[in-house]
Amino acid sequence: MWTDEQRRRDHLLCERDQTNELSTEEAAELAALVQQVCEAEAVYLAPANERKAQEIAEVTAAVERLEAENRQLREYLSERLGFLERVKSIVARIEAEDQEMRERFAAILTPGDKPTPRSSS
Repeated sequence: MWTDEQRRRDHLLCERDQTNELSTEEAAELAALVQQVCEAEAVYLAPANERKAQEIAEVTAAVERLEAENRQLREYLSERLGFLERVKSIVARIEAEDQEMRERFAAILTPGDKPTPRSSS
């Protein structure tokens, strides 16, 4: 990174900048030193930034897969609920038909025609 001389010079220039005592040449020198620090940090951080970008890409792909799966599950659930409603409707019709048949059977039998239980001898 920086030498001790560069650090001292940066510190001096920063102090002069805070007190508004920088000359044009010193301002250019300070800007160059700041640029050097930024470039060095960019080089130093590049591998970490690359790893982070890869992690973000992996997480993004996982989220997209989960969102697609959620859409499919919602679609499946909707289909199952529709199926359940159809089954309930069929069962209700069958129960109504059964009740109608029982009522017809009961109407056929007169009170005297009802079978009596057999007694054991």
